[in-house]
Amino acid sequence: MKIGIDLDETLADSINAFLRYFNETYKTQLTRAQLITYPHIIQNSTIQDMIKHFEDFDKSPYTQLIKPLPGTQEIIFQLTKDHELYIITARPNKMANPTKQWIATHFPDQFQDIVHTSLLDTGKTKSKVGKELGIEMIIDDSITNVEDCAKEGINNLQPKVKKLK
Repeated sequence: MKIGIDLDETLADSINAFLRYFNETYKTQLTRAQLITYPHIIQNSTIQDMIKHFEDFDKSPYTQLIKPLPGTQEIIFQLTKDHELYIITARPNKMANPTKQWIATHFPDQFQDIVHTSLLDTGKTKSKVGKELGIEMIIDDSITNVEDCAKEGINNLQPKVKKLK
């Protein structure tokens, strides 16, 4: 089976690294509970503010703090025995090299491809990419992505994560 897997907050503990960056850079005490919607909007921030914060974070050494979520390496290793795995991430294309390096470090030789779907630069949804690749199942922490894929006939599995309000 071909399985598409999201990266941030499905395999990678990105938010904790982002929060550390944000708090140390802006001298705040922002917590995960204060993030109000996907993609992790900070109260009183616009989407343009968040894009800028994530772009600055992506250029920072704090990205080196991103670790795999507990248990994900073992699960991915088991899945690769019987399935073709693809990373389908909403990260922008300009993050392709650091993303590839992170995957090579933490999940070496486990994925067939890494596809970036940021609507800011590709205009493609994860469901569209999934259909193009022949993905039969998507694993993603975003209910929006899961529901969109389901509408396209792609089965889904949503990991149990703390949902943002």
